Amino acid sequence: MPPKKPKQPNIEAEEKLSAVVIADSFDQHLMPLTQTTPRCLLPLCNVPLLEYTFELLATAGVEEVFLFCRVHAATIKQYLAQSKWTKSHAPFGVTVIVSQEALSVGDVLRELDGKSLIRTDFILIYGDVVSNMNLGKALEKHRNRKAVDKNAIMTMVVKDASPNHPTRGHQEAVFITDGQTQQLLHYVPSDYGIAPRKSVPVSVELFEKHPAVQVRYDLMDCCIDICSVEVPALFTENFDYQDIRRDFVTGILGSEVLDSTFYLYPLTHEYGARVATGQLYDAISRDVIGRWVFPMVPDCNLVEGDQYVHKRNHVYQEPLVKLSRTAELDRNVVIGNHSQVGENSRITCSVIGRNCTIGDNVVIDGAYLFDGTVVHSGSRVHRAILGYQVTVYENTTVSDGCLLGDRVQVGPNIALPRSVRLSRYGTDNAQVLDHSDQELTTGEVDLALVGSQGLGEKWVPSDDEDEVEVQYMSLTALAADVAALTLANPHLADNDDGGLSDSSQDSMDELENDNALEPEDAFGDEVEATLDRAFKEDHAVNDTLLELKGLRFANNKTNHDIRVILLPKILDLVEVQQLRTSLAAVLKRWGSLVASVINSDTDQADALSIISSYCLEASERTILFMPCVKYLYDLDIVDEDILLGWYAYVNKNVTDKERLLYQKLQPLIDWLNEAEEDDSGDEDDDEDED
Repeated sequence: MPPKKPKQPNIEAEEKLSAVVIADSFDQHLMPLTQTTPRCLLPLCNVPLLEYTFELLATAGVEEVFLFCRVHAATIKQYLAQSKWTKSHAPFGVTVIVSQEALSVGDVLRELDGKSLIRTDFILIYGDVVSNMNLGKALEKHRNRKAVDKNAIMTMVVKDASPNHPTRGHQEAVFITDGQTQQLLHYVPSDYGIAPRKSVPVSVELFEKHPAVQVRYDLMDCCIDICSVEVPALFTENFDYQDIRRDFVTGILGSEVLDSTFYLYPLTHEYGARVATGQLYDAISRDVIGRWVFPMVPDCNLVEGDQYVHKRNHVYQEPLVKLSRTAELDRNVVIGNHSQVGENSRITCSVIGRNCTIGDNVVIDGAYLFDGTVVHSGSRVHRAILGYQVTVYENTTVSDGCLLGDRVQVGPNIALPRSVRLSRYGTDNAQVLDHSDQELTTGEVDLALVGSQGLGEKWVPSDDEDEVEVQYMSLTALAADVAALTLANPHLADNDDGGLSDSSQDSMDELENDNALEPEDAFGDEVEATLDRAFKEDHAVNDTLLELKGLRFANNKTNHDIRVILLPKILDLVEVQQLRTSLAAVLKRWGSLVASVINSDTDQADALSIISSYCLEASERTILFMPCVKYLYDLDIVDEDILLGWYAYVNKNVTDKERLLYQKLQPLIDWLNEAEEDDSGDEDDDEDED
């Protein structure tokens, strides 16, 4: 649900809230995929990464965006020209700045300073960041801190994450902060690819000046910064600053001349991560599929024209998908329009783009297939990323950690080694694209590696690539054992009131199963059987709750996994012929059970989505929608603000069928809005009387 536009006190009307979006990564971590596609336009769950970043900025009330790019500028401009972000109703203006001389973030900020584009606080973010945070609150916090601390120049958004959390990647940074103010006192950056450090040097003066010092090794950098206008100028003054963390933050903190200060803004129940490596691409994709980034989920259809529908077991499917009778979409699957799956093929925990063809007897597990990819019969793709228009011929195995660039062809009858990268365009083209958008030329063909019908060769990093960065680039984590690739699924804990709730992510490392997001068939069957017994034998709510809690803990599941089964089962009890009385009786009897699995704002929005999906599955159910939502509101299970926000969001991109369903809520929405206006008017009258 998008947050309300934040109030911006002490900001003059003519000052626009700006964001600087860096479209270049200045690394080769996702090569050779980024030989042909800019990092910010790589698809994540079939949505270009830039869409997630822009959605975040739109909800924060950003009015102008400066998009810096060095390579693939023409591709980015073409995409934007065809997107909703350049339409007349776009929430902000976008200015693309091409800087082929920029080799680092430092160069970007120096150019920003030279152009005098920024006149007030601004957001600095990469074009491959995925987050559902309330950025408006972070902006307000930054401004409040500046009112107290005139030297505050930057607020860094971080997220609580244990060292083994999959979305941390290889981040081993240490943050030393003032425990009371969140001021950053000392920062030790990550050493990518190097074994975790056992100690860090810290000045004793920090403890003398700050009585409540915290040493934090459990924070993940979200790569979202709120900067004061002085930041670009500081990069200009210090021309050797290249990296914003290793050079700028450490340099300013270590300066004996400058008094500038940094602060942290930790996220606990919100999500933020950057798709910096293959491992993070995998981890963040799974989180999006598992709805940990709500409302940034496939069925919210961020891109105009998308038509994804959320089905059971986190299967997201567009309507023009062709599935053979014996094909199986097991769980955690996204599949786009005009794709087809052959007989006896099985897809699990994977994303299939549009216009993909999957043959017979194919197994795809934990893989990502971009648009136009073909996997012929008898082949297996396991924990790999396949770019656009890749072809996997018959009886070929693409092993763990492989990354195949666009138009690569492999097979038939071969097994690729683990963690190999293949490019259709060779290695030299990586350097060609450092300076222009010229057309790529095809490289050599290594038949011994790619097979008799194959096209492509092994991709290796350029000679000047730092050895440490090469280690960081590897897809080791993508090729790791299942246990090492835990999903970002919070550990589950009891509420004081005995209900079911998700705890904070500091217990994330306790989960050791990459399928922890989704209820498997056995789990779903057990939950359904438990509910059937409870309904038939009229069990007490507390007894039923204890049984559900036991199943949830035993299977490492979440409240969502319970909700997707419980809510439809509850609604199945309602007799449509006697709708009002039957629904009232059912919710009076089992409403407290429903309430026990709906604790947070996200839970409420998720419940509304589950109910709407249930009603969309059959036309006779649509009559349930409005009265059911109204009862949940009357029972204080769903709050007014959540309902209004959810309704506004889901109506952005809807099918005709969805529009007809959502229109049934319009009288309730109008009534809530009118009541809110009346309350506001009463408050104004009271103030006038005072």
